[in-house]
Amino acid sequence: MKKIEAEVFWAQLQFLEGDETCLCELRSVIGELVVELIGVPHAHYGSSMLPLFRRCVLGINAIGLTIETLERDSVLEVLSRLGEIVGLSRERLYLEEWRGDW
Repeated sequence: MKKIEAEVFWAQLQFLEGDETCLCELRSVIGELVVELIGVPHAHYGSSMLPLFRRCVLGINAIGLTIETLERDSVLEVLSRLGEIVGLSRERLYLEEWRGDW
């Protein structure tokens, strides 16, 4: 299969919504995930991507931001979109398993 272009991953960040100060920090953490995903060979897509998403969600938990509903929903949407690109089902609640109190 053909490698997915980096722009496809980066384009997902446009769906982040909310307070710009909060989003700036969130983009930083999610951007690290995007960089990692871009470097993964297509053959490794699927469940093997879960540790990368776990690290991202735990990173968001660690920065201790007050994340309101709008930001939370958009972050979960962006992470779900990124997950779908690398073969993770939206139906699986992997993000909820690791999400802190946001």
